[in-house]
Amino acid sequence: MAPELVKEIDGPIDAFVAGAGSGGTFAGIARYLKEQNPATRTIVVEPEGSILNGGPAHAHRTEGIGVEFIPPFFENVQIDQTLTISDADAFDQVKKMARTQGLFIGSSSGAALAASLKVAAQLPENSRIATVFPDSSERYMSENIYD
Repeated sequence: MAPELVKEIDGPIDAFVAGAGSGGTFAGIARYLKEQNPATRTIVVEPEGSILNGGPAHAHRTEGIGVEFIPPFFENVQIDQTLTISDADAFDQVKKMARTQGLFIGSSSGAALAASLKVAAQLPENSRIATVFPDSSERYMSENIYD
């Protein structure tokens, strides 16, 4: 997946923003991007209730990301920043993408989008930010996520 990101984005990737469940996708892509361009910022997204920012673990509604322990995939991966996204912000992006783009993303993708928008606000104009949407909302339709 990482080589595809590099190939599809015209120019250097300034920041990579993604959630972490097991950490495998984030670690693999982040490691590859840092090898290609050490200046790429790698930013992991977590929901409130995950421990990466040092807080206590607790329940959250954002499915697929958030950890109660440091994943083994994170060994030897440079993480430049950890962004905590609330369930409300993640689900706001889920609803917005469905309404404005016709894309039915899941809550972990909503969190990745919310974090990417925060990162974009901090970087210079025309910066290239890559993220991945690892889930769709198909399996969550019965949970009334669009209410």
